[in-house]
Parts: sequence; structure tokens; C-alpha cells
Amino acid sequence: MKILAIDDNKDNLVSLQALIKDAFPDAVTLTAQNGKRGLELAAAEDPDVILLDVVMPEMDGFEVCKKLKADKILKDIPVVFVTALKGDKENRIRALECGADAFLAKPIEVSELTAQVRAMAKIKTASNEKLNEKEQLTVLVEEQTRKLKDTHAATLNLLEDVRRENEARKKSEEKLRESEYIYRTILLTAIDGFWLVNTQGQLLEVNESYCRMSGYTEQELLTMRISDLESVETCDTAAAHIQMIITKGEDRFESKHHKKDGTVFPVEVNVKFWDIQGGRFICFVQDVTERKRAETEIQQQLAELRRWQAVMLEREDRSMKLKGEVNELARRMGEPVRYPSQEQ
Repeated sequence: MKILAIDDNKDNLVSLQALIKDAFPDAVTLTAQNGKRGLELAAAEDPDVILLDVVMPEMDGFEVCKKLKADKILKDIPVVFVTALKGDKENRIRALECGADAFLAKPIEVSELTAQVRAMAKIKTASNEKLNEKEQLTVLVEEQTRKLKDTHAATLNLLEDVRRENEARKKSEEKLRESEYIYRTILLTAIDGFWLVNTQGQLLEVNESYCRMSGYTEQELLTMRISDLESVETCDTAAAHIQMIITKGEDRFESKHHKKDGTVFPVEVNVKFWDIQGGRFICFVQDVTERKRAETEIQQQLAELRRWQAVMLEREDRSMKLKGEVNELARRMGEPVRYPSQEQ
């Protein structure tokens, strides 16, 4: 694994190298003290993860990230912003708009660093595998997926900000009600479907997006469990995942749901705890029908390309054999060979 750290403070780089060495003894750590050098190392070494400081002279972290994401070769390298501005919502949103994939707050904890680097390395590995196999056919799907993830990540971060704001304002009942109103507005108007569920999988609250997605009314959904929405082939998938999620706090899984009219459609569910003690958590549900259809079309196109490639190779091999036979016949008749290139 290659990890590139970009920070104008040399002491920060030394500390970061030590943390990486403890967490990933076999990793290669590259360092740069300015954005220009960081871009050069990224182009030359193709790291698996970039740890990027925000505040730097000449070229700050936002500009470095924009240049990385604008480069066709470097854009798939995950960028983790390392910043002391943990609660600065404006800078977090700005970082997401620049293409940031994750955040690490100073002082950095080894466990958080380990989790983020592993997650980003998996993303990088997956990106490389897709590019190697699908080439230009996957560019459109990846771009659409990236935009969806950016929107999804921004929504989750807004939700996290609202939750923290609520905790900080518990002493002020009026401000708490205002924060809760903002929270509900964000969730209920989110592009993704939203559930509030308990550990038994009972739906406690849903938004309009999921009502449109499933075809059920809000009143109907609030009488149902998650298992009631799953297709027969994936029945109890969500319930099983929920039991595992209770011990981990956050997870993502895929399932298949049926609409009110019986139509089955694939979904991706992102689960995050809201109230651990109360046994309630939120789920963002994405209809991934179009993504699955695009992936299927890409696989079909790749299969067709491979078939034609095999046909062309077979024709070329047959042509070479015929030319060899013609040359052999010419030699027997005492004539010059017709295809000298076959004699090399």
C-alpha cells in the first residue's frame, strides 16, 4: 500500500508517518510539504490514499483536491482531508464540493486513521479493477455513481451536524425544537428514501421519497416491518443485517424490495444509529435499478467484445495457416514464395 501525506508542517508529517507505521507496517509512506510537490508525487507514484492538509501556503488543500479530481489519471485516488476544523460545516461542504472522499480530525486517532485508510484503499482497489476491465464503458456509470455518493455524503454530513447541534442545545427548549424541525426537513425532503426503524425492523417514520419509490402511502408503511417490504428471495435480509449492525453502529447492504403493485426492484440501504439506547436508527434507501441495469449492459457489451475478439483471432490464425500452405505449395513447384513475411 502507498500512502501520500501532503502537509506544509514537517512535524505533522513526521507524526503522521509514525502513526501510519504503527497501523500499517508494510505501507510505503510518501510525503510532500506543498501542493505542487504533492501533485507531482501523486502522478509519479499512483498512491492508494492521499492524506491532505487543508491550510497550506500558495496552494491550499481545496485547490490540490480540485486538481487531483480534474485529472483523468489521478481522479480515482481517494482523498482524505486532515483538518483541525472538525465542526466547520462550511469547510466540510466545500471539501465535498472539491471531491473529498473522507475526513480525519486533528489530533488523529490511530483507530480512525486505520479505518479510513483501509476503506479508501478498498475504494482505490475497486476503481482500478473496474478501469482495467471495463475501460471507457465504465466512465459514465462511475461518474453518475460519484455524483450520487457526493449527494448522499453531503446529506449524511448535514444530518450529523444537526444531531450534534441538537445535543449542544438541550438546555434551550426553543432552540432544540428549531433544530429538530431542520433535521426533519432534511430527512423528509431528502432525495434518497428514509426510514426511522427500531431493532425489530418496525418502520417508525418514512419520507415521501420512499413512498414514491415503493408505491405505498405513509400510513400503510408505518404498519409494516422491513421484512414486509423485501422480496421472497431476500426475505429477512434486512433483519439479519440489523442484528449485526447493532454491534457495529453503521453498515451498508443490498436487498430487493417489492412495490405495492408487486414489482421487485433492487435497493442499497445505508444504516446509521440515531439513538443507541432507545434502539432506533435511520436508514437511507437508494433505488439502484438504473445502476444495476447499466452494469448489466456493460457486462453484455464486454462479453460481445470478447466474442468478436476471439472470432478475429481465429480468422487471423486461419489466414496465417493458409499463407503458410500457399508458400509450401510454391516451393514444391519451384516458384518464389508468395508471402515472405510468413517465412520469418
